[in-house]
Amino acid sequence: TLHMPNILCSENGYLFGPGAHVLVTERGAELLSQTPPTLHRA
Repeated sequence: TLHMPNILCSENGYLFGPGAHVLVTERGAELLSQTPPTLHRA
């Protein structure tokens, strides 16, 4: 499994949101997180 945080840098500052847990297998990847990927300005 991987944890992928949502942190973005833009011209107006940083944007952040809830991270995602991803299960990676030989057949592909599956998103385990149920939190919607809403971004917030910091």
